[in-house]
Amino acid sequence: FILAKYGVADRLFELNRLAAEHARSAAPPGKYVAGSIGPTGEFLEPSGNVTEDELYDTFAQMSKAFEAGGADAVMIETQLDLEEASIAVRAAKENTGLVVMATMTFDKGPRGFFTMFGNTPESAVIGLQGAGADIVGTNCGSGIERMVEIATKMRAATDGYLVVQSNAGLPEIIKGEVCYPETPEFMAEHYRKLADLPVNVLGGCCGTTADHIRALVQSVKGELATA
Repeated sequence: FILAKYGVADRLFELNRLAAEHARSAAPPGKYVAGSIGPTGEFLEPSGNVTEDELYDTFAQMSKAFEAGGADAVMIETQLDLEEASIAVRAAKENTGLVVMATMTFDKGPRGFFTMFGNTPESAVIGLQGAGADIVGTNCGSGIERMVEIATKMRAATDGYLVVQSNAGLPEIIKGEVCYPETPEFMAEHYRKLADLPVNVLGGCCGTTADHIRALVQSVKGELATA
């Protein structure tokens, strides 16, 4: 859908395969590579003009391209609509042998945590696992402290594998530069709390750097797979 806006929709498989190949060539021995599928930005019928079959076919092509390029997993992430995310999970599971991870993004309001489409952390867990996801969780968001709250709700809804990839807080413009407020040390303290829930796979999203990941690994070394 995004590629169509740039006139290269016919290269969907090729470009995603090449991306996976490049990532695989750069990955150290013994490390995993995951292909990323984000939200399409489209609305399913009847709210929009996109059909379920169109979404499914697109997600299936992307997933097969990742597998052809040597990826180990597909990460369906930053999802806002449980229905779209579930279609992506089914497409990946039914067309590849990849590990399928799926994460959604939540904001906190007066009534708690919801996606833009009104999905709660608990309903996301149930829906994504029902669609066949091997690992479910949350990514992006407004900071690591909120992620601990969301992950706690998700853990209460499942004994299965959970993944959390947090932003380093919300970005700020300081002297013309985009800055994220949460330091590696601050995030590492909260990664420890996530590990204790337990969350099985931990990583970083917007604003996180190699220093953040290094602090994460040092905080939970030997206990978790890290992303």
